[in-house]
Amino acid sequence: MKTAFCLLLLIGCAYACTPLNKMDDQPNPNAETSTTAPETSTAPESTTTAGGSDKPLAEQITEAETEKSNAEKAVRDAGAEVTELTGKVDQGKAKYEEDKNKLVTVGKKENALQAKAESDAAAETEQKAKETKAEAETELTKANEKKTEVEADAAATEEQKKDAQNAVDEAQGKVDKATTALTGAEAAASTKKQEFENVKGDLADGDTVDTVKAEKDTLEADIKAHEATVEKLTKAQEAKAKAEEELGKASEKLEELKKKQQ
Repeated sequence: MKTAFCLLLLIGCAYACTPLNKMDDQPNPNAETSTTAPETSTAPESTTTAGGSDKPLAEQITEAETEKSNAEKAVRDAGAEVTELTGKVDQGKAKYEEDKNKLVTVGKKENALQAKAESDAAAETEQKAKETKAEAETELTKANEKKTEVEADAAATEEQKKDAQNAVDEAQGKVDKATTALTGAEAAASTKKQEFENVKGDLADGDTVDTVKAEKDTLEADIKAHEATVEKLTKAQEAKAKAEEELGKASEKLEELKKKQQ
């Protein structure tokens, strides 16, 4: 009896230790069997090419050829402008240098005319100073004559004699002042005259303030026009260089696309 109980206990323990997954591996007779194959996803064919464009390669090549053609035209146009402006600059270079030299001469003429004007003004001031001194001397002569008459007049009073002397003194003061002014005017006139003598050789016959100014205006206008042409040439050369750079990029792009087409 004891032996039978032990045997039953061993059988129970063996059953309890059986793994659960072993039981799960058994087929379920009631489960439906799927015969449908898994769906396969087919991605659509992409036309994306190098550069990230979704356009067909042939269309990209056509566009690249157009870009290259436009770039070539831009280079030709810029080159033509550079050639034209270079010709103008070369043609006007000699005259430009000549005009600049003439402008220097015109500047000397302006200085000479200015010196002449100052010399003439100083001479006029000198002449007025001479006239003023002459008038003062005439007044002094009259005052002295009046004084002589008063002193010779036995009936003249002391007051009259005093007035006559005051008139002489006043006239003498005017003469002294006029003499000082004339001395300064003569010195200034002499200096200005010498300055003009030093530069009057720069003037040609018929040169006046108006004629020299007109000549200067013409020369400055011609010089500015040439410098403007030079500036345009510089900009045209820069534009040509940029166009050539764009042409290089367009050619490289087209070449890469054609390689992908092969």
